[in-house]
Amino acid sequence: MGESEELLFLKCSTPNVENLRQQYLKIMAEPSFKKEFDQLLKDYVGRPSPLYFAKRLSEKYNTKVYLKREDLNHTGAHKALIIPIGANINGKTPLAKQNIAETGAGQHG
Repeated sequence: MGESEELLFLKCSTPNVENLRQQYLKIMAEPSFKKEFDQLLKDYVGRPSPLYFAKRLSEKYNTKVYLKREDLNHTGAHKALIIPIGANINGKTPLAKQNIAETGAGQHG
């Protein structure tokens, strides 16, 4: 992409990104959204991820070491369900006309 195409992309996308940011802030401020989102993450994803106290690592480095056990989540350490769950709840609000979900699939080699 050349410099002129990049500038055109920025001019075209900036209003959309700002609109998305404003919608996000408004939705995240709604207690009903947060409550439903947290419940779905707990039931379907296994969040919050459990912490494991790594006793031997803690002793070795003379500090407390905890490991976040994302591998125990129902979906593994991936965000594949988190974004669509939020987008689904968001889709029920009058703010959203379309949902955008990015999974990062195929980015690991």
